[in-house]
Amino acid sequence: MVGACALPWVLPETWNGQLPSGALLAGSCLWLASLALLRFPRWVLVPLALGLMGLTALGLARRARWEEALPRGFQALEGHIGAPWTRQGERLRSAWHRTGQGQPFTCAPRAAAQKIATADVRKQTDMGLGHG
Repeated sequence: MVGACALPWVLPETWNGQLPSGALLAGSCLWLASLALLRFPRWVLVPLALGLMGLTALGLARRARWEEALPRGFQALEGHIGAPWTRQGERLRSAWHRTGQGQPFTCAPRAAAQKIATADVRKQTDMGLGHG
């Protein structure tokens, strides 16, 4: 049990999640051999602890590979906010919905969406909702 609990602190912070195939094979063989101890009530925790340690190692390797796949450095996001959102009770509503100008969401072609977006920005600026 100590090995399974100490495993996250033993691994280096820069570990990329790669497990050596020899260590993976040795751990699997050791766990399979320990299954014979399930017959003895006094030793039943040995295969369970080894299984827990193996599953912990596999889970940590998966998480490390996921973290390695994340993008690094500055990430630019493009887009705009159509209308500011405010909290009203338990629901979020936009300024357009409060003024009665809210419409159901529909997908418009790209050119039409750009025209609507620029018109919305002009309306917000005229209403004092824009930020410079």
